[in-house]
Amino acid sequence: MRWTFPALLALTLAACDLLPQNAGDNPFPSSTGTAPERSAPPTDKEASEYERQVFELTNQARAQARTCGDEHFPAAPPLEWNATLARAAAAHARDMAEKGYFAHESPDGKTPFDRIRTAGYRFMSAGENLAAGTRTPQQTVQGWLRSPGHCAVLMNRTLRELGVAYLRAPRSEYRTYWVQNFGSRSPL
Repeated sequence: MRWTFPALLALTLAACDLLPQNAGDNPFPSSTGTAPERSAPPTDKEASEYERQVFELTNQARAQARTCGDEHFPAAPPLEWNATLARAAAAHARDMAEKGYFAHESPDGKTPFDRIRTAGYRFMSAGENLAAGTRTPQQTVQGWLRSPGHCAVLMNRTLRELGVAYLRAPRSEYRTYWVQNFGSRSPL
């Protein structure tokens, strides 16, 4: 399936049931008017800063009650950073850029939940938000909040931890890839 640029996807898993979220209309306008255009590619340090900003913006969004599509969500507790989820997110961003796809399921059939487990994170529930083609953390998080499926994953109170990855791949189709991996640890 080809996505128009920029594109996004959301997926969540709860109580061992796969619940794909509707990506809905493209919530990423060509220009939001709020984020400056970049004239140079971000450095590795800036990429880490982008990931930190997405983490902070996500927690700011969760601090407010909001409606995602037709569903109302109360404010949710802040997420904690999880390096294992971040590693799984980074591996997926890199895989999408290198293999030329944009999807929750990789060409070899691995799902976000397979990747999160393989990274060593044992979860009761997990979710993933993807975006591609956006330039800034603000633009990316605002796009997720405008999409009912992404917003629902972001506001899900059962998800307690977050890992974020940002990858700039100028020779790839979308040029930028953003992955949020959410989780709640299994008690054992």
